[in-house]
Amino acid sequence: MLPSTTARRIAIVVKGYPRLSETFIAQEILALEQRGLDLEIWSLRHPTERAVHPMHKAIRA
Repeated sequence: MLPSTTARRIAIVVKGYPRLSETFIAQEILALEQRGLDLEIWSLRHPTERAVHPMHKAIRA
């Protein structure tokens, strides 16, 4: 078991990020961040959409 002082980071792997049509994933990421989790987002593809949902701007990962 790791000591409680060890920092942990969670990697989220998605096909493409950010995507305007996938607000569900953005909501989940934002909720995890609001709970204090340290996240890192890994996108398998570069974003192709120019429009970004305002929720994506609130995500720090």
